[in-house]
Amino acid sequence: MHHPNIHRQRHDFPDEATVEGHHQHKSDAPLPGFHATIITWNLSAEPPTNLIGDDYQLFSQFVLENSNSDFIHFNFQEVITLDPKTPAEASTPEVFKSRCEAWVKHLTVILGENFTHHQYFYAIEMLSVTFVRKHNNDHVKDSPKQTAMLQFERNGGNKYGNKGALVTEMIFKGIFFRILNVHLHAQEGEPYRGNRTSELRKILKEYSLAKIDQGRPRGLEARRSSEPKKEEDGKHSPVVFIAGDFNTRIWRPLNGSDFSEWTVDISNYREEMVKACQEIQTQSVHGISPEIKDVLKSLLKDDELRGLRDLPEFSLLQEAPITFAPSYKYDLLSDQYDTSAKKRGPAWTDRILHCELPQSSVKHTGDNRPKVHFEAYHRCEAKFSDHRAVKLIVQLEHLPSSQKRH
Repeated sequence: MHHPNIHRQRHDFPDEATVEGHHQHKSDAPLPGFHATIITWNLSAEPPTNLIGDDYQLFSQFVLENSNSDFIHFNFQEVITLDPKTPAEASTPEVFKSRCEAWVKHLTVILGENFTHHQYFYAIEMLSVTFVRKHNNDHVKDSPKQTAMLQFERNGGNKYGNKGALVTEMIFKGIFFRILNVHLHAQEGEPYRGNRTSELRKILKEYSLAKIDQGRPRGLEARRSSEPKKEEDGKHSPVVFIAGDFNTRIWRPLNGSDFSEWTVDISNYREEMVKACQEIQTQSVHGISPEIKDVLKSLLKDDELRGLRDLPEFSLLQEAPITFAPSYKYDLLSDQYDTSAKKRGPAWTDRILHCELPQSSVKHTGDNRPKVHFEAYHRCEAKFSDHRAVKLIVQLEHLPSSQKRH
């Protein structure tokens, strides 16, 4: 199945034999543990031709450093802009397609000969790209659905904007992966916080683990009736990651620890917050002192997404410890947080979460989900966008049958 508004491209292999080998496995049995990298970046509609000089070097090092990953997945938001002040041609389908192709080529150059571009999808001004280490080409294939999308309306109207979710599914080394590229509602204060909460709730309801039928991803529910069911399909549960621009902010809750009410006006403590974030930013490159760790801990206590994760309905969302400064909002080509008239508060808007499958959703005994270990979680210092890119490296460990979750 293929959504008509999602554009899909696959790697062009040199010959038909390679294509056949790419689609078929000698065995669907899970292979030994492996590493994966997921990177998210809101591009602020900047083209890859602007990623030059120090920024190009910083991003290239960021992508490749400390990574022996078997696949690398990129989630980009705001590949182009829907801003009405932009010339009309900037948001045409042709320009969007061209921009996405340019980014894929740019990433191909950065990753070099060790990785093969597997597939990419683009919709809702977002781009999702998967690269696989070459020696793993025979261990990756698509799920029958491959991708899906959910798009949200703009404020106060029926026009669709650039907010929503773009979903990629694939099978790698016998494991189902579902990676969501998300872009939630922007702006500070209410009703925007409520909009983000509602959108995240809708995304999880539409594509969450609760929708799994006998452990199979939603993509497999769309199987054609004429297609015979394979026995192994019921044995897999997806490993789910949600990565993107959540647009969540740092708020000081009213009434002490009551996270149900949040301050709308941050102007009375924004200067203090910016100073603290800049100290974290400076020290995080060389190692954070105990004093700055306390500052970081204090800011994270007021992080909107952490507050949401404390709620039962979002408790399945897991995140590696944050040890980096907020990734938003910067002046372009600068280390300065927003100095415009809006003076937005710094925030950890760009996040990568692992959605842990509840045991109640696993209705079979052949569950082969690997254990997910967070190995690294940090940001890139390239000043190309008003966001900083964020990267998560995970190790996926296959457990012996005696250690499976019960």
